[in-house]
Amino acid sequence: MIEQAEEAAKEYGIKAEFILADVESLNFPNNYFDTIVSSGTLCGYENPVHVLKLFNQWCKEEGQILLMEHGLFSVPALAWIQKKLDYFAVKAIGCHQNRDILDIVKQSNLIINKHERALFGYLNLGNSTKI
Repeated sequence: MIEQAEEAAKEYGIKAEFILADVESLNFPNNYFDTIVSSGTLCGYENPVHVLKLFNQWCKEEGQILLMEHGLFSVPALAWIQKKLDYFAVKAIGCHQNRDILDIVKQSNLIINKHERALFGYLNLGNSTKI
């Protein structure tokens, strides 16, 4: 993905620095980014609330945090299956599929401006701003 992003940046004349690292190990100044985008990553962090709090620190006051994350289905039977299979998903691909994304965002104290769910509640789309 980084190679494709580098090619696209070059094609469009965008100066960008691409970093391949664990987000929990990064250290950016406060109020550094206009926009932070997270897509399908909250399942993999040991402490996703902490990561969202980092995003909150790093995002400018007038900035935004855009999330497109998968989590528990809103259909109880499907959510039950996810919870039962979570151990195997973590071992196989490092994905905690049993996470309640909306609850995680609320715990991080981000201000939720917009939240939508799709695919039986499995996909969470949101726009948040700093507290």
